[in-house]
Amino acid sequence: LTIHKTVDRNTIAQGDVSSWTLTIDTDATVGTASAITVVDTIPDGLCPFGAGDPACPGGTPPTQTYKSVTENPDGSWTLEWDLADMAASQQASITYTTLTRSHYQEGFADDTPVLTRDSWNNTVHLNGTVDGTEINDSAAASQAAGSVSVPKEVASRPASLAGPAVCGDGSGLTWNSDRADGYHVGDQVCWRLSVAYPAGLVTRGTVVTDLLPIGHLYTAAD
Repeated sequence: LTIHKTVDRNTIAQGDVSSWTLTIDTDATVGTASAITVVDTIPDGLCPFGAGDPACPGGTPPTQTYKSVTENPDGSWTLEWDLADMAASQQASITYTTLTRSHYQEGFADDTPVLTRDSWNNTVHLNGTVDGTEINDSAAASQAAGSVSVPKEVASRPASLAGPAVCGDGSGLTWNSDRADGYHVGDQVCWRLSVAYPAGLVTRGTVVTDLLPIGHLYTAAD
């Protein structure tokens, strides 16, 4: 008697809807599996549809009705199902959906926002009896939020360059993500840093630090 857990998306963004599937299997060599209970604890940052939470109205209800749904003070939820007896080589499944909140919860109130680079693990536990022996199993699926990226580019040396280049706002330059050849001693080189934030997430305290290559001196923007 085993359980497996999957999710249709492995990323996190505020307002996303995720579909989680629990698959329960019995072995071909066993008799009847009975008293099967599935307890799924979904992490802080998510709320399940069909649980009556005003923060998660509507949505797709679970394919099997919850036996019980409990919101916990730490923001997690405990979902429980009782399954019918299963014969050998039988499979059952439960699919439910969750909404990614904008904020984590503490004491049933908004706490800190869901941020870039956050992650969580969603674990389910199975308990049952097979041929008089108690069986326990567990499975998990995880999600992770995207990170801030800082692409760095260098401008091509203008063919008509005579003296220092003028970087300006960069709109008149040709940018390269890897290298630019043809520069000479005394040339001014223009660099561009772009900060790309993942959608649907809050990012805090961004600090960009750039290290110039050996042989270069910083000059103020022109």
